[in-house]
Amino acid sequence: MDFDLGAAVGARLKELRESRGLSQKDVSNEFVITGRSTLANYELGIRDVPIKILVLYSTKFNVSTDWILKGETSSGNSEIDELVRAYSSINNEVVKKAVIRQIEGLENF
Repeated sequence: MDFDLGAAVGARLKELRESRGLSQKDVSNEFVITGRSTLANYELGIRDVPIKILVLYSTKFNVSTDWILKGETSSGNSEIDELVRAYSSINNEVVKKAVIRQIEGLENF
């Protein structure tokens, strides 16, 4: 991810977190992100955000991955957004991991 894109994505992650009054520590603990500095680096655009984290943000904050990545509202036809919706409705951890693998496979399209 180039720096400008990374910074824009990071700013949207920070906006989502702050909109709920959550600290970086709160989100790091909930999403099992090792260390608050890792989340800080995502928010500053210093470090690429893994697809799994994007999905977790999308699900928790009820926004599309298009909005997180591009600042645009999705038309609802995105294959990734369909998988995110499926992911959020799954209660079985094995199936959730399979959906994450599918989404990660789309990362390079």
